[in-house]
Amino acid sequence: MWQYLWAHAIFHMVRWFPPSNRIKITVVTMAITVCLLVPQFYVLLLNRSTRWCPEPLLSLLIISIVLTFFIIG
Repeated sequence: MWQYLWAHAIFHMVRWFPPSNRIKITVVTMAITVCLLVPQFYVLLLNRSTRWCPEPLLSLLIISIVLTFFIIG
């Protein structure tokens, strides 16, 4: 759900800026969105993170990473 909130908030935030400055704010928000991928990949690459929870959270993490890539697009 946070992916939808992030994309929706960024869409409206970019519209606040004049068209001549939209490229700058778009690049900044894309960079921040890429930073959101770092913790997701960190958890994905940890071997010990799968031992703490018996639920199959790996598929949810993969879906979260894919949706974050859609947000960047």
